[in-house]
Amino acid sequence: MIECNVETNTAVITELYQYDYGQKIIFTGSEIQDGTEIHFFQGEYGCKGTIINQVADIPDYLLSHDKTVLAYLYLTNIEQGKTIKKITILIMPREKPPDYVDPTKPADYSRLLPIGGEIGDLLIVTEDGYAWKDLDGEFASAEQLQKVSESIPMPMTVQDILEICRM
Repeated sequence: MIECNVETNTAVITELYQYDYGQKIIFTGSEIQDGTEIHFFQGEYGCKGTIINQVADIPDYLLSHDKTVLAYLYLTNIEQGKTIKKITILIMPREKPPDYVDPTKPADYSRLLPIGGEIGDLLIVTEDGYAWKDLDGEFASAEQLQKVSESIPMPMTVQDILEICRM
């Protein structure tokens, strides 16, 4: 995570390189309310994110170019919106990695999936990374379903509820 102190007059982030991905900014120095918007701009491209637990994701797309990114913390409510901080993010240039996955082409991410998987399988996170899980073998048996259905309370009618209330 990249740290950004929001109490200083100017905030400049210089620790990011072109083609980095999955980067986050953690805001320190002052409490930032959850739900505060962060607006990112790089040339004519702009997008918005939300700060949760003092952290905001930097869009991977912005890191694919070695151009400066401007970010603004923006408080909003029904009546008004106000910019409370400007952050300059300097993206340092570097050579494109040979296995770089272009964030604008989601199909390229398929090479990151584990080998295997069939129609109907679910991709899950394990301690060792990712794996495919066969959902067809995960259904409950008729016996298990019967036990569950027996444990579900029967719904009451309005008449039943009124009788209980009179007791």
